[in-house]
Amino acid sequence: MRHHRQQLLWGSEGQAKLAASTVAIVGLGGLGSPAALYLAGAGVGRLRLIDADKVELSNLHRQILYKSSHVGRPKAEMARRQLEALDPQCQVEECPSYIKEENIAPLLAGADLVLDCADNLATKQLLNRWCVSHGLPLVSAVANRWQYRVQLVRGGPCLACLYGEAEQGAGNCDSLGVAGPLLGMAGSFQGLLAIQQLLGMAPAQDRLHLFDGQKLAWNSWQLSRDPACPVCSQ
Repeated sequence: MRHHRQQLLWGSEGQAKLAASTVAIVGLGGLGSPAALYLAGAGVGRLRLIDADKVELSNLHRQILYKSSHVGRPKAEMARRQLEALDPQCQVEECPSYIKEENIAPLLAGADLVLDCADNLATKQLLNRWCVSHGLPLVSAVANRWQYRVQLVRGGPCLACLYGEAEQGAGNCDSLGVAGPLLGMAGSFQGLLAIQQLLGMAPAQDRLHLFDGQKLAWNSWQLSRDPACPVCSQ
C-alpha cells in the first residue's frame, strides 16, 4: 500500500484530508523541487506548479526534479511529468507563469495552502500580502550560502513583521551561492510543515526556523505580531 507507513502516523482520515487538498507551489527551483516531490509522494491530491522559468544546466546541482535532458525545457512541464511519474493519481496543474498582482487571484484560487519557494523578495512580499488578506496559510523559505530560514504564516506574525515591505533583498543564490543539500533540507522542511498544517497538526506557536549548514546548528525563535505591521496588523 503506497501510503501505509505514513498512515500509521495520522490514519486513513488524515490521508483522506491530504487527498482532498490543493497546494500551490510558487517557484520550482531548489526549494520547490524537494517540496513538490514529498507532497506528491505523501498523497496530496492536487499540486499547482507556478513557474515560468526553463531548466538551466546551473540548476542541476540543487534542483532535484530535473535531469540533464531537461535543460532548455519549461520547469513547470518537466516538474509535472516527474511528479505524475511518481504518483499518477496526483493531479498536477502546470502553470508556466510568474506570479504578479494581476494574476495572483486566479493562480491561487481554490488552494488550501501556498508554498513560497520563490527566489526574490518582491514575489515573497506579494504572496505574504495576498495570503494574509485571504486567510490562506503560507509556508515561506529562503536559502543562500550555508543557511536557510523557514516560516509558517497563518495571518500573523507575517513576513512583513520581520522584513518590512521592502521588495529588494541582499541577493539570492545566483549571486550569493548556495550548498545544494541545504535547499533539499529547506524544501523538505516546507513540505513537512505543509503536511502538518493540512492535517491540523501544525504547532500552535508561530516560529522562525533557521539552520546554519557550516556550524550544523539549528535555531528557532517564537514570533510575535508587530503592532505596526502594514500587512497583518491593519
